[in-house]
Amino acid sequence: MKKILFLGAARFQTPAIEYALEAGYRVITLDNRPQNPGHAMAHKAFNDISITEVDRVLEVAKSENIDGVLSFGSDVGALTEATVAHHMKLPGNPISTIELLTNKGKFRRFLEERNLQKPITCIQVSESDWQKSIRNLNFAELKYIVKPLDSSGSKGVSIVEDPTKFEEHLKYAFVFSRSRQAVVEEYLTKTGFQICGDGFFEKGQLKFIHFGDGHFYEPKVSLAPFAETFPSTRDSGFLNKVETKLQSVLKAAGFIRGSFNLDVMVLENGEPFIIEIGPRAGGNYIPSAIKYATGVDVVGAAVESALNLDFSLNIDGSTNHCVASYMVHSFENINFKGFHLSSEVQGHVLQQSDYLTHGEELHQFKTSSHVCSNILLRFDDQKEMLDTITNMRNHLEFNV
Repeated sequence: MKKILFLGAARFQTPAIEYALEAGYRVITLDNRPQNPGHAMAHKAFNDISITEVDRVLEVAKSENIDGVLSFGSDVGALTEATVAHHMKLPGNPISTIELLTNKGKFRRFLEERNLQKPITCIQVSESDWQKSIRNLNFAELKYIVKPLDSSGSKGVSIVEDPTKFEEHLKYAFVFSRSRQAVVEEYLTKTGFQICGDGFFEKGQLKFIHFGDGHFYEPKVSLAPFAETFPSTRDSGFLNKVETKLQSVLKAAGFIRGSFNLDVMVLENGEPFIIEIGPRAGGNYIPSAIKYATGVDVVGAAVESALNLDFSLNIDGSTNHCVASYMVHSFENINFKGFHLSSEVQGHVLQQSDYLTHGEELHQFKTSSHVCSNILLRFDDQKEMLDTITNMRNHLEFNV
């Protein structure tokens, strides 16, 4: 029986764990959150080790003699995954590739140096010397966005509207950065829906990709998406252009195998601009949504590619549905006591995955962690899907 080590056992990571169990693999989970549901599903769980503690994780991997390691849906453990795979000669990607894709500063410099994307103002700052680093920023003509160097899910991200509050924005970013560093980028204006989705690489080539639309509120409300809908409303010619660009970037970065998640905006000049490429499957149940939409099992592919060097993804999907992933959230802090959906929406629900239990606090929606549930919904008509997701607040009511 092959053994796979999952770095993380959170609710959104359980689809991959479920697949591994059903496939007959021995499942070992590891993180420092004993309450995470994946631990109860596993054959063996280590629930007191952070997935960023590379040496300790490697000790566990060696003692358990694992055959594969996977950080499903999370950038946090991606570098640890690559390091363990390297030292144990397991399937995976080069450490340098994963480091490049998960470090926002390095990724921007890489794109500019390889002439793969329009250069923008981007500086990397540390908590100890940020004042010296920002002296040449042009606040008179440009607006900036501040991001933790090594985080995801829009945690610690903010737009600098008032230069006098710049220090406040940086301190917010440093809180969510493991290295206590941040990236300050020129803020770019996007047009239309942001492009989201997941893809899969085999032997250094793009095997599969499925694009969707990312749904956001105004930046002053939140910088995290509240929903993703599949397929994308962008025309096929433009999406082919995005696909070509993503493949070029990943090949140049040395990406060889496995899942990746993408976020691409369309600039005012009509050109695609890569925000980031995560070297792992997407969060917000995106892989499950894509599986429902296309019939292509990208959840299983993430697991199999971590275990089997000769794995090849079957892309002969049998379905062509419109599927939405909606993150249930509140615009104010509330004591969570559940919610209910209108009868009109209930008929479209494929699955519901709850993150909070009754009595826990649901925080005002600012980041991807400020949600209480994920709902996947299927529609036969794209317009109906978009109308429903846009007006979802009219179909959802929190229990009080």
